[in-house]
Amino acid sequence: MKNLFKHATYLSFYIVLIFLIHISLASTVAFFHFELGHRLPDVEDWMLEHQWEILSIAKLSSLFVIFRFLSVKGNFRRPFNDVLNLGDEIDYPELSVGLIFLLFIALFIGRPVGNDVDFYFLRVSSSFVGNLVFLLSDAFLWFSLNIFYPLEKRQRYIAIFAFPILSLLFIQTFILYGRNVDTITFIHFVMGYLMIFITSLNGKPAWNSVMLYSVVVQCTLNAFFGTDPIWESLYSPFVLETGITSLEFLALAVIVLGYFVYKNIMREKRKKQLV
Repeated sequence: MKNLFKHATYLSFYIVLIFLIHISLASTVAFFHFELGHRLPDVEDWMLEHQWEILSIAKLSSLFVIFRFLSVKGNFRRPFNDVLNLGDEIDYPELSVGLIFLLFIALFIGRPVGNDVDFYFLRVSSSFVGNLVFLLSDAFLWFSLNIFYPLEKRQRYIAIFAFPILSLLFIQTFILYGRNVDTITFIHFVMGYLMIFITSLNGKPAWNSVMLYSVVVQCTLNAFFGTDPIWESLYSPFVLETGITSLEFLALAVIVLGYFVYKNIMREKRKKQLV
């Protein structure tokens, strides 16, 4: 229970730092806009257009500060690289099959069509990278916490669902000012945490599993197919004509998780046979 409390403490400091850095950046930008004589609607438009950049800087800066405190416990000379090296590797082709299946079935259900907007490469790229940072910064913090302060299996189940809820509620309330973070975004976060959890059951957690999920599924859907939690379909080249419900996406995610668990078990069996 002591380690679970430490997890909650570090997460609390992490999200508070995100808020403080974000509000500092937003205030600085607004100050210079007003000094240049820009109107409030112009400032709001600029903030919306660059929301991913501001949020990414805030999350990465907060992660850096928290990680420096964490790394003191491990006495690492190169803390970021050393912590990553403590993780395990995954079989990319096997996991990629499941994730590509999830993406294509989601698109088949949603029926993508061209979006009636001008294509802005920088905005689509910003959405892709921003969504990547959005999930991976939180997942990397949890990955690191599980290395420094390992949780019991039952406590991990609590953290897998509690931490995304706390983080996303905070982001929605204080960063996005009430803009809804939908259930599918929550599922993305839980999937990322579960990827780390599943690979840790038989040994070391595999950090690159959540990175692969984020690139193949989360970032692709959000940046290219109009499900971005901030911009929605404002800059995406395609939109899902019929959409995909949270229940449909959850069902697909459960199927892929089952496949991932099965492949992970088979991989561990092969390792034991070679010993």
